[in-house]
Amino acid sequence: MRNICKISDCGKYVHSYGFCDLHKSRFKKYGDPLYKTRPWRNTIPYCTINECNKIYMAKGYCITHYARWKRHGNPNILLKAPNGTVNIYRGYYYDGCDSNNNKLFIHRMKAEKVLGRPLKKNEVVHHINENKSDNRNCNLLICTDSYHMSIHRKLHPRIKPVCIIDKCNNKNHAYGLCQKHNWRNKKYGSPHIILKN
Repeated sequence: MRNICKISDCGKYVHSYGFCDLHKSRFKKYGDPLYKTRPWRNTIPYCTINECNKIYMAKGYCITHYARWKRHGNPNILLKAPNGTVNIYRGYYYDGCDSNNNKLFIHRMKAEKVLGRPLKKNEVVHHINENKSDNRNCNLLICTDSYHMSIHRKLHPRIKPVCIIDKCNNKNHAYGLCQKHNWRNKKYGSPHIILKN
């Protein structure tokens, strides 16, 4: 017959030190098997902010105040954009939504106004200076999706990583080493060892 944990009202089987696994880990870590890491967990069912009656989520705050605390360091801070400004989504300015709840991006609206027609499905608007908030007409380029991708590939070419060993231009495999040097490093403890017969 297995023993029961020393702590009254626990009822779990003993793991070691006469405690169950939970109380043993608390005893080893904090020196007290009854130590609670989150004392408010079972005592505060609601947000600790005055006049907020929402159920708490974490750190004693409801989901709204917890998000403010995480973002700004203070659960009472509420930052709102001043009146007359537009919204920002992924760096692009937009001014409201259409009837299908699609965002009306300002750079696309300007391009459609210049063209005198809506943009086609394969047409995109490229910001020439790569500043998404610069929506001047001279900074916008209307192009196809494939041409847009080629522009970005030319502007930001991918640098293929090579082996860090001098005079070795092989492709990086792992830990900055090519496959050959990585194998030597695993087998002999150094990527520089060369065995000759």
